[in-house]
Amino acid sequence: MKELKDIQVSLKVSKDKKEKSGKYSYRSVEDITEALKPHLEITECAVTLTDDIVMVGNRIYVKATATITNKNGESVSTNGFARESEGSKFMSDGQLTGASSSYARKYALCGLFCIDSGQDLDGQPVEVKKAVNKFPELSKKLLVCTKLDELMILWEDNVDMQSDKSFQLLFTKRKKELTA
Repeated sequence: MKELKDIQVSLKVSKDKKEKSGKYSYRSVEDITEALKPHLEITECAVTLTDDIVMVGNRIYVKATATITNKNGESVSTNGFARESEGSKFMSDGQLTGASSSYARKYALCGLFCIDSGQDLDGQPVEVKKAVNKFPELSKKLLVCTKLDELMILWEDNVDMQSDKSFQLLFTKRKKELTA
């Protein structure tokens, strides 16, 4: 779908929000959808976001699906997942589900539109910083992986680099993030 490629190349969504302690910057699902609207107008496409509740083992996850559809009815979808917390003294059950939905939707949109993390390497171990600098394109591709099978496909597509310690470090780090 040409329209999707055009949006992936041109859409930029900065991390303008700061976490309360100021330790990191982030973007919200609302930031992404707001930045996306002009691109959808130009390409004559529509995006829909839906949620499902799924059980994985004994844990509940929100599975968000982001779908782009062009004027010819062609569509492409990606999924994002977020695990609901066991509970919080600061949020009601509905608020926990809503927060999980927002998180899953954000990552479904990031996957669909290839929105990179805008990697903030502050606070990362020196080895990770070096690995990201050594493999910047791979680092971006890893962040788009939202499922372990996508990660394994990327691993298999790079057989010639699998013996590189920095390469292995990036994959191990992303695998831990996906299984956390």
